[in-house]
Amino acid sequence: MIKWDDSYSVSYDGIDEQHKILISIIQEVETAINDDSYSFKGLIEVLNRLEEYIKVHFSYEEALMTKYDYPEKDQHFTEHNELRFKILSTNLDYIEKSKDFYTETYTYLFNWLINHIMKIDKKLALFLVDKNA
Repeated sequence: MIKWDDSYSVSYDGIDEQHKILISIIQEVETAINDDSYSFKGLIEVLNRLEEYIKVHFSYEEALMTKYDYPEKDQHFTEHNELRFKILSTNLDYIEKSKDFYTETYTYLFNWLINHIMKIDKKLALFLVDKNA
């Protein structure tokens, strides 16, 4: 199960706090998938919350990148759009899919988030700190 670890910190408080919330919601996705009383409706509700929070978080980061003219903004936006598309395609038409499908989705979310934090967001945070943002 994914849990916040200080190694995930990008050393920018606003981003770290939002990452903690994202990780918490992804934990709920895993719980919904692994619950013996697996409920498609419950899982979709959690995925909808995740989708809504991703919008909040990405808007926050993208506003910072735009405001401070982050030179790697286009690549970062592209990464965000990849996850937006994945979430949208997962929820598309709310068609009930197999538990394996959602397990794969959870694995994708987990891997995407950790890789994104460790590689992409840490670069952004260094830039922001350097700009005294």
